Amino acid sequence: MKKALSLILALALSCSLFASCSSGTTTSETSSETQSSAAEESTGGEESSASGSGEADISGNIIYAFWGDELERQQKEEFCASFSEVYPNATVEFMHIPSDYYLKLQTLAAAGDLPDVFGVTSQNIATMAPVSMTLDGFMEQYPDLVANIPQACLDAGLYDGSYYCLVNAVDPYGMAINKDIFADAGVEIPEDGWTMDDLEALLPQLTKVDEASGRTEYYALGVTVYNCDYYNFIGNYGGTFFEDGQSTWSTNQGVKDAITMLTNACLNGYAPSPAITTSSGLDNERLFITGKIAMFPGGYWTINSFYGADNSQIQFEWDYIDMPVQEGVDPVDPYVPGGTMASKDTEYPELVNAFLAYTLTDAGVMGSYQSGLSLPVNKELHDPSLLPYGEDLTLDYFYRAADYIFPQSALDLNASGGASESISIMNAELQLCYDGQQTVEQTLQNIDDKVNEIVSRDE
Repeated sequence: MKKALSLILALALSCSLFASCSSGTTTSETSSETQSSAAEESTGGEESSASGSGEADISGNIIYAFWGDELERQQKEEFCASFSEVYPNATVEFMHIPSDYYLKLQTLAAAGDLPDVFGVTSQNIATMAPVSMTLDGFMEQYPDLVANIPQACLDAGLYDGSYYCLVNAVDPYGMAINKDIFADAGVEIPEDGWTMDDLEALLPQLTKVDEASGRTEYYALGVTVYNCDYYNFIGNYGGTFFEDGQSTWSTNQGVKDAITMLTNACLNGYAPSPAITTSSGLDNERLFITGKIAMFPGGYWTINSFYGADNSQIQFEWDYIDMPVQEGVDPVDPYVPGGTMASKDTEYPELVNAFLAYTLTDAGVMGSYQSGLSLPVNKELHDPSLLPYGEDLTLDYFYRAADYIFPQSALDLNASGGASESISIMNAELQLCYDGQQTVEQTLQNIDDKVNEIVSRDE
């Protein structure tokens, strides 16, 4: 659909505007009305479930670390300042680490200077857990807030049986579709509940090659080596790629089915292979934006990419539909951007908890939500009327997908401590496979051999 609305981007907190830091604070008793009214102020006067049950007037100076570009730095500083407005006796100092983020965090931890609170991506939770405090106490202190968070998002913050990370925002996966290509091909748009078999049947129908020149006018599917993409396809085929501390790519049928489908899509010309996108200088996202791909799997953040800041990106009719799921398989939601962890050496966990709770209010997430960068995990805020897209997009799928299970394989791999290195291996091997430089069987075996070497070394 051509967008009649111009997208007005609010100042966005990044896709995981979650923080909570504490380094030198004191508490004194006061009435619960003070904290409750402060939380009401943070949510536009309405009573907030983040008000908690404590009666302390929280005060002190706390530190929050995160990465990001200059705009993100400004946004996070503004967010920290807004917290201090709600809690006038507390100040939040933002520590911006734009590069080598985890290396610098670990260096600070070794020196005893770890920030009180810091952002992480989900695959780094296990790495930072030894220097972090558990958030089990937070879960007990704010049961009403926690009750509004999808279980999959809560589970993504688990390590060794305890909560170490609070996920504040989620990017459910959907299938962006070019309605003009479907119309040109004379193909009906799939309905809710479509399957992987349906997807495979559509691949040749939604690919068009000019007979005279041999050039592909449009492809059916965007295929990437991004881990959340193949996590989604593997999970929706019912596959398990990591189990009992071992990589299972070569032995699990669902994994084989998913990677075989994606590989064949590239080799048969139904999807641009990595070699094609590299030679063209355009990635799959840009190919979709320019009308060259009929179906593009991607997270909620792609809304922002496709609209563009001045509504100048996509110039055709488009929308989102469900990701396909094999019959009898529970759908997965593989993308949780990350969350917040806190130093185990913080002396004032109550301040940490108050800040964590604040990140779940509309003050904490609406900038990111309204900018189309991420979906708040607080389901009370899942209201399309709060977005600048009006009725242009079908967003019901994303709200449903926020409740889908997070792949247990991904959680288990994250918990191994070798996720980041393993994902790099997976990406590299799959690129060779999609480009036709090695077989599916060899690719799956290579991934198993290399990932198992990593996780056994890290034990």
